[in-house]
Amino acid sequence: LFPNYTVYQAHVSAEPLQVVDTEVVSSATNKFDVLSDVRNPNAHFLASVTYHYFVDGQSTDSQTALILPGQTNIIPSLGLAAGAAPSGATLVFDQTKWTRISNHSIPDPSTWQNDRLNFTLSNFDFKPAGIGTSLTTNDISFDLTNNSAYGYDAPHFLLGLYDQSLLVGVIPFDLSQFPSAATEHLDLRSFASNINVTTVQLFPQINVYDPEVYLPLPK
Repeated sequence: LFPNYTVYQAHVSAEPLQVVDTEVVSSATNKFDVLSDVRNPNAHFLASVTYHYFVDGQSTDSQTALILPGQTNIIPSLGLAAGAAPSGATLVFDQTKWTRISNHSIPDPSTWQNDRLNFTLSNFDFKPAGIGTSLTTNDISFDLTNNSAYGYDAPHFLLGLYDQSLLVGVIPFDLSQFPSAATEHLDLRSFASNINVTTVQLFPQINVYDPEVYLPLPK
């Protein structure tokens, strides 16, 4: 099921990660999130990164993230305290570790990954705070279905919030378990002021190349 893969340094053959865009968005009163869309252009290299942001002359704490071969992920720094919105932010990669996926074990990593991250998000509903309701926070609800043949133990997700095509926020959430064919109803909250959300996008933070993330197969 899982390949034997070997760790390489970036200079061997992997192309650098591509920072597509960086946004600073309000997440609550006097708090902000910094969010970057980062693409891994390599079809056979998994990227494990340690990173921080440089925001208005200050460095954020270092964090880690994973970007699967050929995929784009949101790289966040959440809940930064500031009296006013930062004027800008720069993503800095402290370290990038590349893991090569064997062509012989997995000729097409994109298809292999998609088979395992086959999730459907449906029945999305957004209720903004304070507009015709008694809500004090923004309410984002949806159903999430695992269409894959694989179950996951304690999977972590990021939910990208969009106003049309503009990324306006991210909400992290976890599930205790997510078996194959299961559907979970999620009701999440955003504390951002004056936010409008027309659509959402799921970003699974699951290393499908790690056997530890899977639930045991039924006997």
